[in-house]
Amino acid sequence: MLREFYSERDVVREERASPTRATLAQARGAAVRLGLPRPPYRRPVIGWTGTCSSCAAPDAERFFRTWYAPNNTVLAAVGDVDPAAFIALVRAAFGPIPAQPLPPPPPPPSRSSAASAVALAADAQPELLIAWHKPTLPTTEDYVFDLVDGLLTSGRTSRLYRRLVEETQVGVRLQLQRAPGRALRQPLHDRRHAARAPHGRGGRAGIDAEIARLIAEPPAAEELLR
Repeated sequence: MLREFYSERDVVREERASPTRATLAQARGAAVRLGLPRPPYRRPVIGWTGTCSSCAAPDAERFFRTWYAPNNTVLAAVGDVDPAAFIALVRAAFGPIPAQPLPPPPPPPSRSSAASAVALAADAQPELLIAWHKPTLPTTEDYVFDLVDGLLTSGRTSRLYRRLVEETQVGVRLQLQRAPGRALRQPLHDRRHAARAPHGRGGRAGIDAEIARLIAEPPAAEELLR
C-alpha cells in the first residue's frame, strides 16, 4: 500500500535532522511538557529522530488504518454544489471503506504559567524561538490571538518587525507558527549583536517589552483597521 516507504522515510529523517526543525521540536516539547503529563502536542508531527529511524512499513500501515478512516474524516464542499449528487459521490468513494474503532480523545490541555528553556548547539545561524500556551477553537479566544498576531508580527509595519528588525537590527526576520499553540521564531544577526542592542532591547527583551506595551496600551483604531 505504501510505495517506496523506506526511501521516503529516509528523506523525512534527513529533513527532521535540520537545525531549524530540531530547534522547533525541542522547544515545543519543553513548552507542552509544562501542561499534561503526556500531552500529544509535545510530539512533532513527523515524530522524533528515533521514531523516524525505527518506523517500519507495518507501523505506518497500522497508523493509517486507525486514523485515516471514514468515521474520522471531515469533507468540505465549496461552490455551486448539488447536495444529493455530492453525497452520492462521497458514498461511492468512501462507503466501501470500513469504519475503525478510534482511540479515546486526549484530555484537554491544562494551562500553565511556568516557563522552561532549552538550548541547542548547531552549525547554523543563531535563532530565538519562544512558544506560548493558548486556547484554540471552538473557543472565541482564538480569534483574539489572531488579532494579537497581526499587531505584533504581520508584515513590515508590525510592532515586533519595526523594533527587532528595523530599529535595533537584532533580528533578520520574524516568523510566527500558529499551531499547536503559538511559536515565534526570530533568526538573529549574531549573538554579539543581540547582546549589545541599545537600552537592553535584545531579542527576548524586545519581545517582552512589546507584549507588555500591548497589554498596557490598547492599539489605536488606525492600527486595528490596518
